[in-house]
Amino acid sequence: MIDIPAKNEKGTQIIETIIPKNLDERVSHLCFRGQDLSAYLDGKLIYQYSTMGKRWFGQISPECYLLIPVTAADAGKVLRLEMASSNGILYQPYVGSEFGIWKFLISLYFGEIIIAAIVFLIGILTILFSAIYGILNKRPMDIIYLGYAGMLSAVWLDMNSVFRQIMFQNVSIASEIPFYMVMLIPFSVIIYLNEIQKHRFEKLYRFVGIFMGTVDAISCILHITGIKDLVSTFIFVAIGCFLAIASVVYTFLKDLYSRKIQEYRFVAFGLFGAFVCSAIQLAMYFSRSGNFHGHYFAIGMLILLICSSVYTIQSVFHIEKDKQAAEMANEAKGRFLAHMSHEIRTPINAVLGMDEMILRESRELQVREYALDIQNAGKSLLALINDILDVSKIDSGKLEIIPVEYDVSSLIHDTVNMIYQKAVSKELEVEVYVDEKLPSRLMGDDVRIRQVLLNLLNNAVKYTEHGSVTLSVTGEKKEQKVLLHFEVKDTGVGIREEDKPKLFEEFQRIEESRHRNIEGTGLGMSITLQLLKLMGSHLEVTSTYGEGSDFFFDLEQDIIDETPVGKLSERIKQQEQQYVYETAFIAPDADILVVDDNAINRKVFRSLLKDTQMRIDEADSGEECLKKVVNKKYDLIFLDHMMPGMDGIETLHAFPEQEGNVNLETPVIALTANAVNGAKEMFLQNGFDDFFAKPIMYSKLEKLLQKYLPQNKIIEGDVMQSEEQIRREAEETAQIQQRLETVSELNLEYAYLHNKAPKDLLAVIEEFVQMAGTDAATLDAFEKNISDGDNLRQYRVKVHAMKTSAAMIGALTVSSIAKLLEYAARDEKTDVIKTMHPIFMEQWKSLNEQLQTICSVEEDEQELKDLDKDLLEQELTLLTQAMAEYDVDVADGIIEKLSHYRYPDEKKAVFDELAQAVRGLDAEAVIGAVSKMLL
Repeated sequence: MIDIPAKNEKGTQIIETIIPKNLDERVSHLCFRGQDLSAYLDGKLIYQYSTMGKRWFGQISPECYLLIPVTAADAGKVLRLEMASSNGILYQPYVGSEFGIWKFLISLYFGEIIIAAIVFLIGILTILFSAIYGILNKRPMDIIYLGYAGMLSAVWLDMNSVFRQIMFQNVSIASEIPFYMVMLIPFSVIIYLNEIQKHRFEKLYRFVGIFMGTVDAISCILHITGIKDLVSTFIFVAIGCFLAIASVVYTFLKDLYSRKIQEYRFVAFGLFGAFVCSAIQLAMYFSRSGNFHGHYFAIGMLILLICSSVYTIQSVFHIEKDKQAAEMANEAKGRFLAHMSHEIRTPINAVLGMDEMILRESRELQVREYALDIQNAGKSLLALINDILDVSKIDSGKLEIIPVEYDVSSLIHDTVNMIYQKAVSKELEVEVYVDEKLPSRLMGDDVRIRQVLLNLLNNAVKYTEHGSVTLSVTGEKKEQKVLLHFEVKDTGVGIREEDKPKLFEEFQRIEESRHRNIEGTGLGMSITLQLLKLMGSHLEVTSTYGEGSDFFFDLEQDIIDETPVGKLSERIKQQEQQYVYETAFIAPDADILVVDDNAINRKVFRSLLKDTQMRIDEADSGEECLKKVVNKKYDLIFLDHMMPGMDGIETLHAFPEQEGNVNLETPVIALTANAVNGAKEMFLQNGFDDFFAKPIMYSKLEKLLQKYLPQNKIIEGDVMQSEEQIRREAEETAQIQQRLETVSELNLEYAYLHNKAPKDLLAVIEEFVQMAGTDAATLDAFEKNISDGDNLRQYRVKVHAMKTSAAMIGALTVSSIAKLLEYAARDEKTDVIKTMHPIFMEQWKSLNEQLQTICSVEEDEQELKDLDKDLLEQELTLLTQAMAEYDVDVADGIIEKLSHYRYPDEKKAVFDELAQAVRGLDAEAVIGAVSKMLL
């Protein structure tokens, strides 16, 4: 190191010295940190540095490290340096080899660079973490602003170090970057503080931000225009920074006094450290002493980032904890609402069913009037419960949109029919306009569309006293989609402008004092809004108070059939006249297994799938299913969930452990009568390929079969019949229909949802009658020892099966009471069972007696043969073998054959017992009955 005397002449520093003779031979350069420098050796120019002709803006060249070639051979010569300086500071010079000088300079700034790299990395990670968290949780994280500040600080630090000269060829641009960083950093910090202080000092921070922004803008303009360099105006930028620091200190003191600083004490500690370090750093800058280093500022920013990260982690933890608590509360609310709605719906269904019986059987005018009041009140209660349940589903995210094929004309016709009588009773005119060019069949969730339209139409009727309610449906085709426009207009009371926001709020009703006589919960419109949102649409409304309202929405649907709807009334009439069920496919080579403890369910399966010509095997328990899957490879297995012994899930889980199981790859479909939200996910998680809800609806069953059966076994196309066959079947159907209509307990409209035709329904009823006695006796036995835990479980399983059986044939009243008992067994309410069981048994017996009248066949119409004992023994031996091999078809055939023989009175009862055991697939009971028959 050498000392160099200097003087200043007209703003230029002039340094003259003689190169010492003892200069180390390894010395090759003299290093200065300076700007606009010219070096002379004995009057000869040997080095010159200036960027004045190259830089875009500014008056002077940026400071950088300048290496002047000087060697030991120059000893004794006069070295003259002429150097312009913007700050009057002469930094320490160095001599040595070029490599040695750079090595020394890097070591000098190395700690600073490491700190800058750490701050930069933490800043980037903070920004990334905040961005990802914000996207996932749909809310920004405040610390993202501090991440920007950290990243800017690191860049500022690097651009002030020796590294800017190594990394950038254009030193002029690199030298300006630190100034811009200093301008931007305070903005990030005060935005961050404004957020964590919950906008309490927003006006103060806004003033400081405007002041700093104005000063920064003026400095940049003066620099760009060449009037003043950034260095000259930096004092004003620094004043803005000090003002920002002062404002933050002021807010800290205010929060300290009000004790609100506890909310962000970690950040306060970090900012205090950062401000102290920044103040030291600025003081060092303006002291103009020695080389400038950014250690303190970097350390301060590192302290702030670490403390703020701790605060953020703590905040996120509390937010997640609060979120979990809110979700648990919401889930508990949803469970409570769903449970209560089910609990209330079950007895209400029973009440409505019994009330319907009163309406059918009573001839007393006053009693019928009371019964109608009960019916109306019950239906209103059910509508309210359904609304509450929908809200709970929407809140918990369990309400799903399920697209299916639907007929546009049926959708509109059915929806209008549901409000028509209510409108007519108020002497309102109902007008329906449907664009005749609309495609006739579409793909969408028709249930939810109907629910939306019904809510809008119901509201229109409710709030309209005179005039009309109009539904119009138009559409615009776009390739294979159509954009439907639904509109519901009324001439009702209208809506005030200030009341429109209340329309879509839960439990809110408009002008409640005026409309207190109108029933409703205020949930309908909120549900409508949520349903439309789920379907990718939104509801709009225009209304004039006192004149009426107009609600409308657009909904995009896929086109299935482009045939125009035409006139709505003609379309509906045509559908009614042309409806004839035709099987969509046959699969004579397909083998399926139906596992269900309920014989009626199995009977329905066989009946519904008869026309498909599939080979159907049956099993009445999980244990029997496990035996079946060893003996035969099936194309598809239907497995009931709730069965005595092993339930469906336990049976499926036992598949891999069953030695010799040839059906490990066979699709298994869960059968369940409790198709609540989340059931599908539960079954899929337990290994099922899909699930199917009971009671069985053939249209859905057919689609399921087409999806899972091997395609090479499906023969597409309708099964055609001759005209004579159609005529005979029509006559037979009409006769059976007449017999069925004599049973007042049956809801035939509901029954035909699960049975294709009257003939199929009658077959299921006959099966029901044959099993009803045994089912009742079994349930009675379980009820007598209901306090026993196992008996209670068996009672629940059995009454569940009886509930489904009754529903299959349309006996909804009996099914509702069974459902009530099932839930009572589930919740271990034995007192409810004790009270309701006798009522159920009486209803079950009454139903069975009514059904027997349409199933019985006079004996004198049958040609019974005399019993041949040898033949009987032979057939019973074959029957025993068939049951042992689970060959249901053979067993049924033998029972059918034996039913044409005449038996002594004592044997007749045994044969009936045998037939019932075969239909119930009860192998042990069959063996016992066979033994009695052979005595």
